Amino acid sequence: MTQPSTWQAMPTATSAPAATVSIRLYIRAVFYSEGILTFLRPDAQGTGRFAKACIPALGFIAALDGFSEIVCGLLILAGRLTRLAAVPTIVDMAGALLITKLRILGG
Repeated sequence: MTQPSTWQAMPTATSAPAATVSIRLYIRAVFYSEGILTFLRPDAQGTGRFAKACIPALGFIAALDGFSEIVCGLLILAGRLTRLAAVPTIVDMAGALLITKLRILGG
C-alpha cells in the first residue's frame, strides 16, 4: 500500500493566515447554507424567489444557483480552486444584487 500524499493526509492543514481562514469560513457559511436552503425551501429560497423576480426557466436556474453555491462554498472553504470558485460566486452575488435592487428601484 502506498503512502497518502500530503494533501490527502492533512486536508484541513493550511499555511494561510488566520484572516484568510476566517473569510473562507464566513463565505462557506453563507453560500453553503443558502445553497442547501435552495433545495430544502424551494418556495422561499428556490424557484419561488426567482418567480418573484420574473426569471425564466425557474427550475433550471434555481438548481444551478443552489448547486453552484454549495460546490463553490465548499471549494473556497477547502482552499482548492479558490480563484475558479470565486468567479461563479461573484456572478451569483452580482445577480442577486441586481435582481433585488432593480425590483426596488423599478417600483
